[in-house]
Amino acid sequence: MAKSTPIATLAVLLAALLACKSEDPPPPPAPTIAAVPGQPAVQGAQVQPQAPAQPMAPTPPPTPPAPAPAPAATVDAKGVPLIPSTRSKPPTVAEWNSGLVVNTQGAGNRSKACELRIVREWLRVSCHSKKITGYEKMSGFGAKNNDYYEMVKPGKLASFVLRLKKGRYPKIRICQGNTFSSLFVSWPAAAERPKNIAMADIGRACDRGF
Repeated sequence: MAKSTPIATLAVLLAALLACKSEDPPPPPAPTIAAVPGQPAVQGAQVQPQAPAQPMAPTPPPTPPAPAPAPAATVDAKGVPLIPSTRSKPPTVAEWNSGLVVNTQGAGNRSKACELRIVREWLRVSCHSKKITGYEKMSGFGAKNNDYYEMVKPGKLASFVLRLKKGRYPKIRICQGNTFSSLFVSWPAAAERPKNIAMADIGRACDRGF
């Protein structure tokens, strides 16, 4: 049997090593980081653990609005409202129908034939009776067809619409045979509203006798 030479032996070992190296398994692939929206995935980068989400602070409740100041009383204990200082046109019939009825005269002496209503700065004296003959003692009304308006129909009605103003004291008597109804308005210049808006029945005839 022939002996192998050292050169032949070395060739066999090299061939075996090459064969083993070719059979080694391939290395594992590098980890891929999930792509952030709008960015490509990164090969071979290390995955960083994400920090736990911090809880959001609760939203404080809205601050309630401060309460509005209480409005000033529009009607006093006698039923007299605040009267605006601005000038306006005489009210319409519809406005008068919804106007505030007022009479500061005591209940026992209030006029039975006359009614007082207020709309803005205007006062209406409206009297209805078959006994109406006219009027007298008018004062403090101002200029006719500007500060006041009148309509008198004997035996039917007497109606006056007048503008109320500070410092004025309108008065009038509505004559009704043996009696009359007397209007008295008192509004001192320093007062915020009239002190009295009264219509009373007086048990005697007008001075003019009609």
